[in-house]
Amino acid sequence: MLKNKFLISKILIFIFVCLFSTIYGQLDYGINYEIKYSNGELDATDIFENYFDINIYYNNLYIYSLLTYKNPSLIGLPTKNIDDIYNILYLEYSNSNMQFQIGDIFQSYGSGLSMHTYEDRIIDYNNAPRGVSMLYYFKDNIDLFATIGTNTFKTRTNPSITEPNLFLDNEIFLAGFSYQADSYDLHYLSMINNQRINSETITNMMSFSNEYGSYLSERFEYIVPPDYNMKVLEHNLGATFYLDALEMYFEKSWVFHNKIGDERTFGYKYYFSSYLSISDYSILYEYKNYNTPYYYSVFSNPPIVFKENSSTLISRNLHNVDFSNEVGHHLTVNKTYSNQINILLSAAFAFNHLYNENISQPGFGKILKSFISLTNLNEFEQFQPYRQVYFEFNGWSKNDKLYYKVGIDNYFEFSPGKIVKAKTYPTQFIFKLTKGNSFSAYLEYQKKYLLHYSPMEVRNSLYFSPSYNHYGKWIVSFFSDFDESKNTSFSIHEEYLGVDITYYISGNNIISFFLGSQKGGLVCANGTCVLQPDFENGFKITSRIIF
Repeated sequence: MLKNKFLISKILIFIFVCLFSTIYGQLDYGINYEIKYSNGELDATDIFENYFDINIYYNNLYIYSLLTYKNPSLIGLPTKNIDDIYNILYLEYSNSNMQFQIGDIFQSYGSGLSMHTYEDRIIDYNNAPRGVSMLYYFKDNIDLFATIGTNTFKTRTNPSITEPNLFLDNEIFLAGFSYQADSYDLHYLSMINNQRINSETITNMMSFSNEYGSYLSERFEYIVPPDYNMKVLEHNLGATFYLDALEMYFEKSWVFHNKIGDERTFGYKYYFSSYLSISDYSILYEYKNYNTPYYYSVFSNPPIVFKENSSTLISRNLHNVDFSNEVGHHLTVNKTYSNQINILLSAAFAFNHLYNENISQPGFGKILKSFISLTNLNEFEQFQPYRQVYFEFNGWSKNDKLYYKVGIDNYFEFSPGKIVKAKTYPTQFIFKLTKGNSFSAYLEYQKKYLLHYSPMEVRNSLYFSPSYNHYGKWIVSFFSDFDESKNTSFSIHEEYLGVDITYYISGNNIISFFLGSQKGGLVCANGTCVLQPDFENGFKITSRIIF
């Protein structure tokens, strides 16, 4: 099956050409073209990327296609041959009884513990299988679904690596049902994944700084690992309960797989969330327990259980989730007093399972104490803990002319080889001017401590970005990013200055010009991160056109 994985692609292209040529005058379509070009001092940031989205609607048929040409590319592999241009293609048919899809399958069931496929261009991530998927409306409250497909999943061992160095071949089959009632919903699915991991990928996995990497390093310390085939079986059950103002969700996946080169083993993934809305308070609590330490999951993208912040400086410390071995808690409280003031509190704590019978995991009382006291996490050090607490108040003035946001973020994490402590103060102000014009200013300060177990490094960062919006026709933004790093042996001062002009030629045609320098850093989606390099002394052009 894997050898013929392009057969479906060729069939789809043939269907697409036939349909387009025969019913062109009767269909609705949308075409979106995006081009990115940049040229700077560093070759690593010189890019020429093109994305061509095609959406076609005809009666009950929908066709989506994404063509790409990237050479050079910022993240991921460049386009080298004609097969690389075709990126995504699927055909979907739906009526009152069913939905049928052939091509690249993007699906999510429950919270995604077993199956959640999506595509993200910024981090060059796509875990969709190529095959066939069907959803059948068996009764008004019962749906049946099934998917069969294959893919070669490409990823990297470290966020700093721009091109994939891990390749996992997969053949999957899943089937299940969902049921809806007045006070609860539930779903169940069973999935089989025949996974093939080649010798080079297993060798690269030995560099993982987790339980999986340690196991592989010990198992193949003196021999070259052979290619390995594994059959993975998953059962997934989830349910939502609605109790007046309280909503609770439970989901668990039971995972049966092999340790590479060893015996059959068992793991699980569990997620719980509860949401309560009462007296202008919105309260969300989440809990995760992911425990499949010897299995590299491909189709699973479960909840990260912390708040992903859009702040420039805060996002440079974003926690990189270990979806195979992590326990975590997240609490969010949102209180609205009026249109003039809203208050947000977000607190997250996570740690790894420690596979040592003589050491017990931290209890909820200790975790709650760490939330409240915001002290160092030295007592949890061996579990590689992460904690982040964020507080923000925002709102509009009474005359709706001024918007403000002021926050504070407290970040603490034990990472392999270092400890990261950071406090960040993001602020934003928007002033509405006459006739739809507006002026905004974003100011952020961060103080970070990096403890590498030999001299401590201190970083002070300041980010300031004012912008002016002229009638919604064009926007000019200035960027200033200052970073100072020092310890007992060195002191480094960095400055990144730039300006961006975005012009709305029409509602369907936007072009942006950037001139200057930008600091790189982690770019993340759903807890998966890549490291973008610094861009220095150059220009970027981005154009988006919708036909």
